Amino acid sequence: MSSPFKHRTAADSAQHLSRHQKFRRKHDGSPVPSPVPSPAAATPGGSGTTPDVTMAPRGLTVLQFMEARALELNSLLHSAQRLHGPRHALQSLPRHMRRRAVSHNPKRLPRRLREVSARKMLQSLQPMLLSLQPGQEMEKSRRPRTFYRRRAANRRADFSRRQGHVTWLETHVWHAKRFHMVNRWGYRLPDHPSDKSLRAAYRAMVHHCLIQDISYYGCIELTGPQDNVLRLLAHFTHKDTGDFCSVSSSEGSVEGSATLYRCDCCPHQVLGPVTYMVRSQKGQGEDPSAVSSCQLWLWTHPACTMDILQELQQISHTGVRVLSIGHELARFRLNGHLAAATLEAALNLSPLHNDTSRPGQVLSLTVEDPRINMPSRRAKVPPLAPCDPADPVGVQTNAELGDHHELGDADSRKKFQTPPERHGRRCREERDAVGVTGDNRRVAGGNSHVAGDNGRVPILLVHQQGRTADRAAASALGTGWDVIMPAGWAMVFWLGFIYRGARAGGLREMRRLHLETGQLFFPDDFPDTGAYRTLQQEQAAKLREQHDRYPPGKRPNFARLGTAAPFHCPWERLVAGWAQLAGTESPGQPQGAQLAGTETSGQLQGAQLAGTETSGQPQGAQLAGTETSGQPQGAQLAGTETSGQLQGAQLAGTETSGQPQGAQLAGTETSGQLQGAQLAGTETSGQPRGLCVARDSRIRKQLSQLCRHGDRSHADHPELVPVLTYLVAVRLRMVSRGTPVAMAMICAPTADDVSGGVAGGAACDPVEPAHPEGRTSDDCDVVRHCSRLTLGYVSAGANSLSLGRGVGVGLCALQGLLGVLQLQGQGQPPVVLVRNPNSAQYRFAHLTIL
Repeated sequence: MSSPFKHRTAADSAQHLSRHQKFRRKHDGSPVPSPVPSPAAATPGGSGTTPDVTMAPRGLTVLQFMEARALELNSLLHSAQRLHGPRHALQSLPRHMRRRAVSHNPKRLPRRLREVSARKMLQSLQPMLLSLQPGQEMEKSRRPRTFYRRRAANRRADFSRRQGHVTWLETHVWHAKRFHMVNRWGYRLPDHPSDKSLRAAYRAMVHHCLIQDISYYGCIELTGPQDNVLRLLAHFTHKDTGDFCSVSSSEGSVEGSATLYRCDCCPHQVLGPVTYMVRSQKGQGEDPSAVSSCQLWLWTHPACTMDILQELQQISHTGVRVLSIGHELARFRLNGHLAAATLEAALNLSPLHNDTSRPGQVLSLTVEDPRINMPSRRAKVPPLAPCDPADPVGVQTNAELGDHHELGDADSRKKFQTPPERHGRRCREERDAVGVTGDNRRVAGGNSHVAGDNGRVPILLVHQQGRTADRAAASALGTGWDVIMPAGWAMVFWLGFIYRGARAGGLREMRRLHLETGQLFFPDDFPDTGAYRTLQQEQAAKLREQHDRYPPGKRPNFARLGTAAPFHCPWERLVAGWAQLAGTESPGQPQGAQLAGTETSGQLQGAQLAGTETSGQPQGAQLAGTETSGQPQGAQLAGTETSGQLQGAQLAGTETSGQPQGAQLAGTETSGQLQGAQLAGTETSGQPRGLCVARDSRIRKQLSQLCRHGDRSHADHPELVPVLTYLVAVRLRMVSRGTPVAMAMICAPTADDVSGGVAGGAACDPVEPAHPEGRTSDDCDVVRHCSRLTLGYVSAGANSLSLGRGVGVGLCALQGLLGVLQLQGQGQPPVVLVRNPNSAQYRFAHLTIL
């Protein structure tokens, strides 16, 4: 079809007004020229004055036009103003006033349309109202938020899928929102809170309550005849480092502790420290008091749980069942002054006083669901009133671990694994239905009157004895209670304690608590364990990677600083260096630092801890004062000697005529006695050599007496001879300035350092001279690498908030430590030097034996 405008003539175009002409006619009323009539428009025979009827009219009468179309206009207005039918009230508004939120909230409409909108919404709900049962209320239909729409239908299965190769605690979701999480020992654990809470956590552990989820600890159950169980565990323990002798006497009322070794390898090849509790079952025959069988629980750190479980299963005797039940239990640790008050308020217990409870006491209780008595707001509990020890009401006397404890039965643990679903309204209804409040719900032993078996939960309470590392501290840190409950109840009890004012802590807070109390932290402070070696490799790789990320001009030059091992602690090289230093030197060996000096006139003139140095090594430190005439240069550990007496550092016994000169680590040797110094601490039975830490209570007690008030001029202690190459755990307390860090060196001070440095203050602290370049840490002696002899290393250090100065925990070689003890005077704690790996500044510190 052709377009009508394709063959338009000039006359036709003249009939159409231009846009400008129409605008002038509409606004300013100016005349518009009429179109010129076309000749073709006239009649063929006429004069041409008759207009054509097909032409558009020159004017339009509005009234006539509307009267002719009145019906159509009325229909248009009716459709625009109609409010019933399919049209919604929102659609009657102009487009600029329409909002999507109006469909959710009618109050966003103008007032004149709100009633109409409400009627329309009621009409849409009419079919749903007719389908309801009598008395049934219609739930408000509302689309969930995006957060809830993205949730999985089965959250438990979704969490199991997201865990991957690590295991989540029951409180993981709560911690993940508030803590920095780390992967440790196969678990995803909270490390420290996201906010600045280091001082707040210290205030909680001292004055309030600090709670930690330690459900990642493993629990190994040994069940069988008591004699067989004790015979099995005797292969892994030693009487001087903690054993299970209290099993037959405690009857489960006290939690004990021990150190486990590999089978028949004590004191080498340590597995780790454990705590244990036992439940004995009495016989029912002729002697009812006789113990027929027992159930023993070993609580182990996750770093050594699998090693201990494998060792126990390999030599398990007949009749002893070894089973891991750590996944069936959850455990919390509450420390602080208000730990007992928090337990009392959350679980409705009779008063639990720390001063009247025995250390390690185990209580078996049955408490009500903490959700029934959950407060509406989080608030700290008031402290408990002082307890009279003569008043039996305030002391738990009938709740000790007995034969009928529900957590000891596997079927009972499975029954309580899934807590009932309880909401706030239902919990309040159950609490009102019980009809008891206040003191009527508190009974000795914690057996509360609750609504049926669904509200009763069996738990264990274990009292933790606090410890003060320094006498200047006001109160003992670490005092509190451990709560053991069935798996599945962890989040229920956790919120109950949090709402009572307990502050949550992570691994960093636990490490700081051990540092404040002067306790060893596993595995960071156990260098003779496999868990420590694994941790050290991970930390060394992380520190080396962090060090390499800095440019050479922005990172410390450890070669110039004289730091032999900046990323790890070379314990094996330290022990080997002291063993070589203390051994008898052959004529072909270079002069070194000797523990025994040159003998003149039949007497031993002091022990040299630093003698003549070899070429290329820094000057050794003289650990003693002025030397007598004719004696070689070296540090004398003792002063002038009298006739027939030994004032030097003979570690044991007297040197007889005809014996070789040097360090006599043992006394007069006879047939059948110890031949020389056992430098590696190995027994004559042929046990394998290895790194060992002195954990014998007798050795540590003797060393503590030497550090405090013992006679240090003589070191005649034959019992120390087999352990001369052992490491000893020590605690450091800075004298004035400085804060030790991990991998810091513990060095022996010289005579000038001891005489002038301690009294002179921080300005007189010695400084390590710069070392030449090119000396690597793999081919040097770590003992004599610096100007001061290295005694050991710091495993952890920080600024103590209880003492207001730097503190640290580390280990030292026993040989070097004995020399330092003999050098310094009595009545004062020994003084050592501490130097951080990234600094050349030495700082003085007091040393105590842990």
